[in-house]
Amino acid sequence: LTGWSMRGYNSFYYNRGYHIAGAKTVLGKKISNGNSGNQGMQDAYDLVDVILARNEPSEFLCDKIWRYFINEAPKPATLALLAQRFRQDGYDIRSLMNAVLRSNVFYAKGSRRSLTIPELLLCG
Repeated sequence: LTGWSMRGYNSFYYNRGYHIAGAKTVLGKKISNGNSGNQGMQDAYDLVDVILARNEPSEFLCDKIWRYFINEAPKPATLALLAQRFRQDGYDIRSLMNAVLRSNVFYAKGSRRSLTIPELLLCG
């Protein structure tokens, strides 16, 4: 993972001068696909997979989306269910938005925040 930097969106380049050879452990998972060429690119993808395999990223994103559209914090059980579904759906934002915008809580009186015209147009 050392020696690799991003250039723009989803574009990595290798800088040998910054590389430290050997396997790396990130969040308890070993990442070691080689030290140069395309194998280093796989290290970057493996790093993202290690991070997204954990519960915290999906819970964080689901909580942010929920609080943006609904005035109250989600119940822990609701957040856990949303986060699990979000992970199972491969972090598909459309699936998450569908679940939030079709929830009974979204339509409960007083729980929804005021939406702007562009947001209403997106929701349909």
